[in-house]
Amino acid sequence: MPTFTAIVIGDSTLLIRCTEELLKAGHTLPAVVTKSPLIEDWCRKNRLRCLHKDAPDLKLHIEELSYDVLLSIANLDILPEWMLKHAARAAYNFHDGPLPRYAGLNATTWALLAGETSHGVTWHEMSEKVDAGKIAVQEIFPITAEDTAFSLNARCYETGLVTFKRLIENIANDNVELTAQVGERSYFARSRRPKDASLIDPKEPVDDIVRLVQALDHGPYWTALGDARLLAGGELFVVGTAEVVERKSPNTVGEILSRDAQGIVLAAAEGTVRLGRIEWPNGEPVDIENEAKLAPGRSITSGTKLTEDFRQLLQAA
Repeated sequence: MPTFTAIVIGDSTLLIRCTEELLKAGHTLPAVVTKSPLIEDWCRKNRLRCLHKDAPDLKLHIEELSYDVLLSIANLDILPEWMLKHAARAAYNFHDGPLPRYAGLNATTWALLAGETSHGVTWHEMSEKVDAGKIAVQEIFPITAEDTAFSLNARCYETGLVTFKRLIENIANDNVELTAQVGERSYFARSRRPKDASLIDPKEPVDDIVRLVQALDHGPYWTALGDARLLAGGELFVVGTAEVVERKSPNTVGEILSRDAQGIVLAAAEGTVRLGRIEWPNGEPVDIENEAKLAPGRSITSGTKLTEDFRQLLQAA
């Protein structure tokens, strides 16, 4: 198979796995560009040249190199135009969502919040406009009812690796078929957050509550989006899991119906929902069975009062 020269840039372990495939296929790698200590260490162990993404002399070092392709892999920083243009043939970026519908950041969370039934990944040509270049490879897969942001990110990761192998084969054989992005474009900025500070509102339908919790469940990984939260008796709790118990409207929306060591059952619109993995904002687990504010019969703040009480809570902190 013909080979090419590439520079890879990014900060996730997906870069490591893709780079391993790149080298396995016999392609030349003049440098890896990253700001991840993990990737820097991996480069040292594998005797690969590593340039720090934020180094003041990065431009000087990059322009000394000759490369056919720039591959941006799980890279959340906007790259300068000079870097894209220095690639002799093309620059491609990995995006963990279907384009053009989910451009920007945190695509999996926004897709789950929107109730999408499918998701996907896209390798696209890089252009001046973020996530707007022509599509080189795209693969769509179904979203399951059990999917969380964590599981959906993992599926994007694995699909990203599979489609990367396809991409580099196409690049090597000079048969990348670029297609224009078609359809409605949505862009999700870094600063965008779920509505109402990600507070669970029992006046919302149970499916919406479950969707909120799953969309903010990133497993063991920290995210700036934060977690789903519950406001009870003026106290803030973090909620990690949610599932529908019954699809029958209870008499008192917002009332805690029962509890055990693992969670509480909450009356919400159109049914009841079980909320679990309840923690304090500092990450410590809550002793649910002995927490007075989570006792059966207590009510959870909802509606407009929810955000008003949350503002007061923040001001008092």
